[in-house]
Amino acid sequence: MEKGFLSFLNNLKKEAVLHALSIIFIILVNTNLVYALCEENQIDINTASAGELDKLYGIGPVKADAIVSSRPFNSLDDLINVNGIGEKTLEGIKNQGLACVDSDYDKNDEDDVTPNSDEEEEKEQDNKENTQKNIEKKENAILTNLNIDKIDKENNASEIVKLEAKSIKSDIYISKQEKVKQYSVYLFFIFLFLSAVFFVIKRFKKIKERGVI
Repeated sequence: MEKGFLSFLNNLKKEAVLHALSIIFIILVNTNLVYALCEENQIDINTASAGELDKLYGIGPVKADAIVSSRPFNSLDDLINVNGIGEKTLEGIKNQGLACVDSDYDKNDEDDVTPNSDEEEEKEQDNKENTQKNIEKKENAILTNLNIDKIDKENNASEIVKLEAKSIKSDIYISKQEKVKQYSVYLFFIFLFLSAVFFVIKRFKKIKERGVI
């Protein structure tokens, strides 16, 4: 009787150990349940915006957008299927303890997140367009300044050419005046010489006439 009771106790202990091991195994296999209940300061990867996902370990804007596109997730381990996320990044996210998966997540929740994502995309697009416009304005300002400098240089060059042309014309005019003056002096001396010759001839004729008379 005692042996049967002891045997029953041993079997009962074995079954208890097996149940305990089974429970431990289930807990280890489903460690993602630790992350299923999102705390107040945690980030639910199923509902968080791209900006919030950017706070996770190894996640930048590109990977955040990839996470949003790959939703929904049943566990953090599903992040391994996201393009750009490997084992190292996934381990870092888990160790960070900031990410979680809401067990009550519904596909309809994703529709609530989509407008925010669309709004962020629109804001990013607007920022890109504004940045592009600012760049174009700066380029136009630079081109305008260059054109103004070019026009100023061309105007200065044309003014220099005009001044040089005027200077050449002035030199030509002065040289002509000098030549006219020189010719006038020559003609004046020639006139004096001819007058003296005529005077001498006339005087000679008078003297000759007197001598004859």
